Amino acid sequence: MKALTVHQPWASLLALGIKHWETRSWRPPADVTRLAVHASRRPPLAGWEEMLRHYPEGVGSAMRPLMEWLTRRGEVAALPTGAVLAICNLLRVSPTCGVGPSPHASRLGDWSRGRWAWNLQVVHVFNPPIPARGQQGLWEWEPPEGRYP
Repeated sequence: MKALTVHQPWASLLALGIKHWETRSWRPPADVTRLAVHASRRPPLAGWEEMLRHYPEGVGSAMRPLMEWLTRRGEVAALPTGAVLAICNLLRVSPTCGVGPSPHASRLGDWSRGRWAWNLQVVHVFNPPIPARGQQGLWEWEPPEGRYP
């Protein structure tokens, strides 16, 4: 299975189904229909919670599930890093100029001209996340036996 490494908090937003579009400077191969979402080892930006609260209306309320999930785990200030968080179906890939993102989606990615928008739908979330070493671009990942149907 192909995996995509994403920085936090964007990886968790994808895994929780809050962020539906991932924007990249490149288009994935046509045969890629399913992706593992991997949170990079790089720590999240300091103050990410406050930054997201100031996004347009909709993003602040969309953050509620993420904040509640982290609070239940006792990790309000921590997001998982260096781990696969979820499996997503890749529903559609379009040039960013061909997608009219919602106001909050437009702030959760780089929608500048010449980039690609990947529409992702979560099909499985790993709880707990599965530690893995990621890399740039798409890379091969196999879930441990018994962790993914």
